[in-house]
Amino acid sequence: ANEDLINAGGVARAISLAAGEKFENECSEWIKNNGKLETGKAISVTAGDLPYSCIINVVGPTNGDKQMLETSVLNTLREAEKQQLKSVCIPLISTGIFGFSLKQGCKVIINSVTKFLRKEANLLQTVRICNNKKSETNELCKQLESIVGESNSNLTIDVAKKKQSKPNPDAKYLWFWENEG
Repeated sequence: ANEDLINAGGVARAISLAAGEKFENECSEWIKNNGKLETGKAISVTAGDLPYSCIINVVGPTNGDKQMLETSVLNTLREAEKQQLKSVCIPLISTGIFGFSLKQGCKVIINSVTKFLRKEANLLQTVRICNNKKSETNELCKQLESIVGESNSNLTIDVAKKKQSKPNPDAKYLWFWENEG
């Protein structure tokens, strides 16, 4: 999302189209009551027309700040815990229209998820990273193999490509990491 929760492009737009008017209205109401959403802060709103408990909005960095990207990911996962979710799906935050380096973004996101699952997760057991561009999914797979392959952990990787019915029928999703502990 952007700081005004105007979901005009990228993943935010795809989610907005699928979630519908109720989602858009709640985002607008949140901004009206709270002002701009700060970079790194995560909030939950209705999932609207989607069959999920909620949608978590987070504003990622636009300047390539690795620490702020880690904060964005960790706060998203903390919000999932706050909402008592057992699973969450996050996009490659900031690597699209926000211009964060794909390779560095994948590394930061994977390391942040790993850190959270090892040290903070209680209810949250599964984190999925979604993406709709094959080249980006391939980079994510490479980074997963290199980072997770180096660790001796109880985290497992389950990579599967699935089709999404809307808004993009050709979207590819990468699902990974179940915390078995």
